[in-house]
Amino acid sequence: METKYNNIKQQAYSFGSKFLNSNYSKEIIGVKLQKQGFSGNISKEVAKNIVIQRNKQAKKDSFNYKKFGSTVVSIWALLSVSVFIATGDVLESLGFCIIGIGSTFLIHVMTTDK
Repeated sequence: METKYNNIKQQAYSFGSKFLNSNYSKEIIGVKLQKQGFSGNISKEVAKNIVIQRNKQAKKDSFNYKKFGSTVVSIWALLSVSVFIATGDVLESLGFCIIGIGSTFLIHVMTTDK
């Protein structure tokens, strides 16, 4: 009995794996699996796991904005120090530093999902 359940579950996962790259919701995937003849519990579980796996893959494939932001801040800090060395003016170098922090903050705000 247990092996039959596992075989059916494995078939449902193999059928449901083609929805990994789709934008279907959990409910739609569950209904499509039920139309193929899988039971309600199996189709709900498989649909939930497919959506979780798709979200993990999307998070893994997304661009790392923390590294980008720290790189931008360090570039602006180096630019600020070089401006201070070249001109000797503290206000100009402070201005470059403020611009760098502001641009990094804007990058952070524009790319974070709430």
